[in-house]
Amino acid sequence: MSTITDLCEHLMQTLADPRDRENPMDVDRARAVAQVANVLVDSAKVEVD
Repeated sequence: MSTITDLCEHLMQTLADPRDRENPMDVDRARAVAQVANVLVDSAKVEVD
C-alpha cells in the first residue's frame, strides 16, 4: 500500500471478509482490523482539523 486510496480499498475488502459465509474471518482478527481502522479514521480527522 503506497497511497491512502490503496489503504482504503484494502480496508473495504477487509471489512467485507467477516461477512463471507464460506470463509469467515476469525473474531479476534476482525477486532484487530477494527481497531486499526479506528486509528486510521482518527488520524484522518486530525489531519483535517
